[in-house]
Amino acid sequence: MKRAMMQVYVKGSDEAVPFYQRAFDAELISSYQNGDGTYYHSELAFEGQVLAVAGRSGSQGPTTPCGRGRPSSSPWGPASTAP
Repeated sequence: MKRAMMQVYVKGSDEAVPFYQRAFDAELISSYQNGDGTYYHSELAFEGQVLAVAGRSGSQGPTTPCGRGRPSSSPWGPASTAP
């Protein structure tokens, strides 16, 4: 069986992780929390896959799915700076 790992960056990760656990009947297999209770990094296992959830605030986290902003010479323009 092949296994995939997906990564999401969310605001309110302290609420998102328990929500995903209930929604996907997922098991929290790894977590690192910030002092305020949000997650710096967490991993949820379900259906043989792993969903990594990390907190995002302001400009934290990647601006594109691959984790890198687009270069200014990209045919699609510069990477978004929206929160």
